[in-house]
Amino acid sequence: MKKITLLLLLLAASIGYAQQETFVVSFETDTDGSLASIWNTFENDTNPGVEIVTNPNTTGNNTSDKVAKFTSLQSGKPWAGAETSHGGLGEWILESGNNTISIMVHKTVISDVGVKFVNSTSGTVFELKQANATINAWETLTYDISSFIASGENHNIDQLVIFPEWSERTTDNITYFDNVQWSANRTKSAGNDNSNDAAAPTTAPEAPTTTAENSISLFSDAYTDVEATWNPSWGQSTVLEDVTIAGNAVKKYSSFTFSGVEPTGSTIDASSMTHINVDYWTSDATELKIKLVDYKGDGAWGSDNTEVEITKAITTGSWGTVSIALTEFSSADTAIMFNDLGQLVLSATGATNPVYIDNFYFSNGSTTAVTVPTTAPEAPTTTAENSISLFSDAYTDVEATWNPSWGQSTVLEDVTIAGNAVKKYSSFTFSGVEPTGSTIDASSMTHINVDYWTSDATELKIKLVDYKGDGAWGSDNTEVEITKAITTGSWGTVSIALTEFSSADTAIMFNDLGQLVLSATGATNPVYIDNFYFSNGSTAAVTLPTTAPEAPTTTAENSISLFSDAYTDVEATWNPSWGQSTVLEDVTIAGNAVKKYSSFTFSGVEPTGSTIDASSMTHINVDYWTSDATELKIKLVDYKGDGAWGSDNTEVEITKAITTGSWERVSIALTEFSSADTAIMFNDLGQLVLSATGATNPVYIDNFYFSNGATASINDNVLLNVSIYPNPTSNRLYISSQSTIKNTVVYNMLGKQVMSLNINKNNETIDVSGLSKGVYLIKYTIDKAVGTVKFIKK
Repeated sequence: MKKITLLLLLLAASIGYAQQETFVVSFETDTDGSLASIWNTFENDTNPGVEIVTNPNTTGNNTSDKVAKFTSLQSGKPWAGAETSHGGLGEWILESGNNTISIMVHKTVISDVGVKFVNSTSGTVFELKQANATINAWETLTYDISSFIASGENHNIDQLVIFPEWSERTTDNITYFDNVQWSANRTKSAGNDNSNDAAAPTTAPEAPTTTAENSISLFSDAYTDVEATWNPSWGQSTVLEDVTIAGNAVKKYSSFTFSGVEPTGSTIDASSMTHINVDYWTSDATELKIKLVDYKGDGAWGSDNTEVEITKAITTGSWGTVSIALTEFSSADTAIMFNDLGQLVLSATGATNPVYIDNFYFSNGSTTAVTVPTTAPEAPTTTAENSISLFSDAYTDVEATWNPSWGQSTVLEDVTIAGNAVKKYSSFTFSGVEPTGSTIDASSMTHINVDYWTSDATELKIKLVDYKGDGAWGSDNTEVEITKAITTGSWGTVSIALTEFSSADTAIMFNDLGQLVLSATGATNPVYIDNFYFSNGSTAAVTLPTTAPEAPTTTAENSISLFSDAYTDVEATWNPSWGQSTVLEDVTIAGNAVKKYSSFTFSGVEPTGSTIDASSMTHINVDYWTSDATELKIKLVDYKGDGAWGSDNTEVEITKAITTGSWERVSIALTEFSSADTAIMFNDLGQLVLSATGATNPVYIDNFYFSNGATASINDNVLLNVSIYPNPTSNRLYISSQSTIKNTVVYNMLGKQVMSLNINKNNETIDVSGLSKGVYLIKYTIDKAVGTVKFIKK
């Protein structure tokens, strides 16, 4: 096999990558895939590495010298396997005629062998399994991959995954595999060579909505662009190309160090604008920088120029938007003006692959993109046997026609968000899902569920159409639609009990469902859905708040705010790059701006301009919401009077136990930070660090600020002298305090308000007999403090 592989590589080198070629992973010396170092093992307990060894059996149909050896440990997972590093075999795309992938195996047991292709954004193109038929001899297994040419993940494929023995094991077993072979159009050579295109977008960004009179465009199909020289020769290595993506003109930057835009004819007067905006797509850059160069009124480059650069963190794998207020460029020490801009400079951090930009323009008003998600929803946890899936990467979906032609204006696209397949509905009036082959029998299920993301819709509707036992559309059909209020700006879940569909007047059944219909109220922007499935058991989301926290009552003069709609915040960098895995997003919950921390290890807040002098404050406070974390930690870093990070810094971290499922507040006296052994001061705070214990789901925070006076020793019922009894209770709950209780609000564990009561006295009897059995939170207000306590309704 060595000579054949080498010949193919030479042929590819001579004709480029414009046509299909046969990929062969033969493990012979100096061929693609022959180095054990490019193979990683996974889910195999101690994960012994792949070995490249001498063929143990050359008497059969495999006479190769070298083969791969994989030891499946008894203690490993059934799906233990080996994968190449991304780019280790190059990159490729499946095209017409790519019908099969084959692999030779030599095994001691009969069990499934799996093969899988993964693209550069970790999207699965296919994952197939079949069992070997013989043991102790070489056998070729062939898999049909022709149907995956139409997959939305069929782009920038750069990883091969092998599952040598997908089974439960009672012993350690050895599998040899060799000569993995398929045909594809190579788009990049092996070894992470950047000489060809790396990951690239396959869709166009959303068109900007700013009107022409409120914009000055550098580059966009939506406007008339100013005349300019792009990528002028300033000594950069950057290569700029004008390319077309999905019919849309885009700028592509390769070897991207920096690149300029220099208006010709005259400079730009952006004094009437408020923001500068750019759409971007990158597979690996972490920051995008925009620099404005002010010619200071004389229209010419010179020593009097002023320039300011702003850096923004960005996401990968989908189109995003950076929208920067011009006020960020006009700090007092630079005094930049905007009526004589002679140069604009773009650069990126960490861009080893090309960066694409579009819609680069000034606007009067922010254009920050809020119409597309940048993260994937949480994967559902219902087991496969307790679900019937319409659409989800977590399950095998029923065969169905999506968005059948029923006269709707809805446009449906299969898109990828953060490596996850998602349905995107544009011009969303209504849209159907029609099972093919047979109707759906959901009589063993209890709920129907769907994850959604919307920037503006207020309701999501799900209609079930019952074919009434005859398996066919007709006049005897029964249909019922349920409407649910939804939130915007982050992934949410609607989980509807099927009992809601089966009221006596409709008598819907669930064993012959022939159509499902989705629609939304108020959706002017696209709506995205994922994880649409029936389940035996509710999957109601408990990882996302649906209400906003109570606004703080501390006056502005008695507070220093890091983040809160109630105050003016200090300027700061959030989640600076300190090596953490934490992903921070600004999201909106019930119309309220909130910080969302995913993969939350730790995250910092670093004041810019100057450190924080909190010497006049007494407490630091933060509102939080979590579904699973057990502790919240706040660390203060004292720069010790010199205003700079250094070896003389002092830092102290305080840990507080927290509760789940509702907004709560941690309020910590600064005296807790100033123990004698640390001697922390508060007049030169240069960093604040947040972290949580046990947070597998996102953590949300709001109202993070210093105050002169405690703000809400939330959940400290002893401090507020509050007692409730009996607990658990079946009918009445008594609440009392030494101080006047202004009011109480009762929430269920999904965050929904179920009752409220104005009290204005020291004690009250609350009738909870009408509540369903379960755990509830009662939130009470005493003076300016707010507390919560759980009770159980029997």
